[in-house]
Amino acid sequence: MECCGRRDTYSADILCPARLYFFFCFVMIADVNGDQIPDMIALDGYIVTTLLGNGDGTFRAGPSTNAPWQAIYDGVAVDVNGDGIVDLVLAGGVDGVRIPSGIGVFLGNGDGTFQAPVFYQTGTDDLLGYLVTGDFNGDGIPDFALPSESGIWLFTGKGGGVLNPGVLTPVTGIQSSEMVAADFNGDGKLDLAVTTLSGFLLLSGNGDGTFQTPVAYNAGPSGPRFIATADINRDGHPDIALALDTTNTHNYDLIYLNNGLGGFSGPTGADIDGAATQITLGDVNGDGIPDLINDAGSIAFGKGDGTFHSPISYPVQILGGENVVVADLRNNGLTDIVVAGADAISVLLAQGKGSFEDGVWTSVAGTGNCAAAADFNGDGKPDLAVPTT
Repeated sequence: MECCGRRDTYSADILCPARLYFFFCFVMIADVNGDQIPDMIALDGYIVTTLLGNGDGTFRAGPSTNAPWQAIYDGVAVDVNGDGIVDLVLAGGVDGVRIPSGIGVFLGNGDGTFQAPVFYQTGTDDLLGYLVTGDFNGDGIPDFALPSESGIWLFTGKGGGVLNPGVLTPVTGIQSSEMVAADFNGDGKLDLAVTTLSGFLLLSGNGDGTFQTPVAYNAGPSGPRFIATADINRDGHPDIALALDTTNTHNYDLIYLNNGLGGFSGPTGADIDGAATQITLGDVNGDGIPDLINDAGSIAFGKGDGTFHSPISYPVQILGGENVVVADLRNNGLTDIVVAGADAISVLLAQGKGSFEDGVWTSVAGTGNCAAAADFNGDGKPDLAVPTT
């Protein structure tokens, strides 16, 4: 790829289309400073750096916040204390051997910075997976669920940004797993689907912060690494997509369609370029049907019946690619794609009807490997926080 008259070498000191220079584990999009413009947040190491959106798909460096931890593994951006300002809840470890590990609540100051965290430990568990948030006990306060080697930890909210100590639901075989939350069985209560070495487990929620006995779904000899959920066939029930493990030699993901009662049929295969990559589901061509996107820059447009068209691909910085998110970065009604790679964020700006072009590269000092986005400074605009060293 050529840009600014020179070949893309992923140098950290150039300003060219499509890259933000970090070592990322994932990226999220939201308005962190309340200016109604989407921003980005990256989380890694022990520093959270906010990148503020300019409204045209480009970003500028924002403030940084040090986390008093050895490492950050994952995070979500959400208003924990109900003050209208986005906060961060991060999963991580305190010292070099990751013990103690758990989650920390970083209340937002409304300007893209965050207060010192309050830490909630996951017992002696340190092999943590992907953090999800939702109201699991029906009290209207955000809760946080996190898989670990012992099972799933649930930290319920007390209000005012305070959480209750974690309660463990014992589950085996889900350390470092990815998890999604949705009402899969249509009873108005949040459920969980979490990846295993051989497929995924469905844990139906009881609505009080507890879960029923897991039901296993098999993905075959090449187990999944990543999971996403959306109503793929537009029948009003959330379905599941799985990205297979790196041992898989076929470039396809697995699709499980919801039967309307919380069970799933399938799986069927969906062609996608780049096996064992992070995936997401979202409507990126504006036809109202969820599409399948991965962090290798591959897009399979949904047909609306649970199947997908043949994939198309765009060049992204995929070395060690970690996640992909979709968002309207320019508030123009078009859904853009953001891919977090090993040392850069690739931005694909939507041109309408499913076509994309490279965004603008932004260099930022330091390294990191995670991200999150939300309105951190209360100006009504989405912001981005990323980590540096």
